[in-house]
Amino acid sequence: ALGYSSLSGAGEIPNGVITQIAINRELSPAVFIKVVGTRVGAPSCASNTSWDYVLPLSTDLEKAMYSLLLAAKASQTPIRVAGAAAAACEFGVEKLTYVESK
Repeated sequence: ALGYSSLSGAGEIPNGVITQIAINRELSPAVFIKVVGTRVGAPSCASNTSWDYVLPLSTDLEKAMYSLLLAAKASQTPIRVAGAAAAACEFGVEKLTYVESK
């Protein structure tokens, strides 16, 4: 079974709903995501509280994750999202590394 184990320094929202998605071309090809749900953990680099996660759009996998996020937002399907165990951030927002549609 595939799964995600929350590791030290990473944040996770095990059962949330996406309320907002934004793309700012000037910052980089990246998607900013806001999720309503109980957050477990957060890296110290996550200083921008306007967003829960940022997802770069550089690879095919990241683009597939974005498609999953869009579908979950459109249908208001609960999701599980998590960040990098290495506490990686961009623009003060934790980088998204895991998405699971429920």
